[in-house]
Amino acid sequence: MRALLAGAEGRVTSPLPLREIAQRFAGRLPDDPVPWAALERRFDEDVLPHVLRLHHSGYAGHQVAVPLPLAAALDGLVGLLNQMASLSDMAPSGVMVERQVVRSLAHLIGFTERADGVCTSGGSVSNLIAILAARNRHFPEAWQGGCAASRPRAFIAADAHYSVLRAFGITGLGTDALCPVPADSGGRMVVAELAAAVKRAQQAGEHPFLVVAGAPNTPLGAFDPLREIAELCRSHGLWLHVDAAHGGGFLFSDRLRGMLDGIAMADSVSMDGHKMLYQPSSQGWVVFRDGGDAYGAFRQEVPYLLGPDGQDTTFDAIGKSLQCTRRLDALKLWACWQAYGRRGFGEWGERCVAAASAFHQRLVEHPDFEPVHDPVCNIVCFRARHPRGGHVDTFHDAIRAKLLEQGRGWVVLTTFRGQRLLRTAWMNPTQGEAEASALVDALAAARQAVLAVR
Repeated sequence: MRALLAGAEGRVTSPLPLREIAQRFAGRLPDDPVPWAALERRFDEDVLPHVLRLHHSGYAGHQVAVPLPLAAALDGLVGLLNQMASLSDMAPSGVMVERQVVRSLAHLIGFTERADGVCTSGGSVSNLIAILAARNRHFPEAWQGGCAASRPRAFIAADAHYSVLRAFGITGLGTDALCPVPADSGGRMVVAELAAAVKRAQQAGEHPFLVVAGAPNTPLGAFDPLREIAELCRSHGLWLHVDAAHGGGFLFSDRLRGMLDGIAMADSVSMDGHKMLYQPSSQGWVVFRDGGDAYGAFRQEVPYLLGPDGQDTTFDAIGKSLQCTRRLDALKLWACWQAYGRRGFGEWGERCVAAASAFHQRLVEHPDFEPVHDPVCNIVCFRARHPRGGHVDTFHDAIRAKLLEQGRGWVVLTTFRGQRLLRTAWMNPTQGEAEASALVDALAAARQAVLAVR
């Protein structure tokens, strides 16, 4: 286990292809118990050597936290206690823990004491709950009768997270109800284009009701201009939801929270604990400026859980939650917040942004790579220069595959403006200039190895 958590030693991920790993898990599980020594051997030989080591200094891939040891330890306690966080009689102290975290997050956002929210499994569920609440406020008949006849229309950034489109499919609104709004060269939603799109929808007899803004949007880590969008939403009576699944953690930093200027004007905000709050997966939050809206997503009575009238009590959360059975995941953030303080989380976010800035500078200086934007947070996208010139999508695929094969680094691929790019998200506060330089060197070695066999 010590080697698993080591910084630069060893490989970032398994040397084996997935098909070979799959062979180790072929067949069915046994009818009778196996000896503990045999089970331990399975862990040592088949499981632990083939995990992705998020703690490795060369990992800068997906937006998944390197979890705080305290949070990871508390994950076991949460499982052992097995409190059902949606009901006060099943988690008497647990519901109070969650409510205190919600109040504290709401304060950071800039909401008043009227705010309310709930812990979720992550941004996908948080976005779904917020979209349902917006739909039900604007189309009260939708829960029972649907709202297709009302011709709903919503607006999203062109690079919005896929979970927003998925939510529109799940809710029956349909992805055709979404209007992607063009972005500027930096990936930020253009407010003038949003205003024009809203006007076109109104003239076409549609019913605009929602704008989903990114904080940030996924490919480049670009933050939409929240204050300008919020002012437009208020002037047209539109619900503004801010998807801050990644960027919400920057609210903890006095220096970085300006990225989210205007977020206090939103109707709802989603953020993930398992991103920039360094919690184990999975943990998300959705917070509503008006606490009454927190209960707007679901329109059901549940008498067998909540008494004869089937309504929430003061402290129950089932009316706000997609799930009935929910882990008390709030306990981990509640404890870490007290152990490290708001400023501690803020400083870690600042370190991650600094590592991304150092990596960007190394790319600028390197003859074989080219960043495609100036990073505003801890996400950096870049391309590899091909000897023949021009942009070659498959070249990037091959470099990433070779990098993982060599085991010294771990980055991901994305597509932006129709081009395949390499992408990093710097999620580990212990990384800095040395780790950024080492990853560029590993990428250069992978690039050279690809060219050597072509």
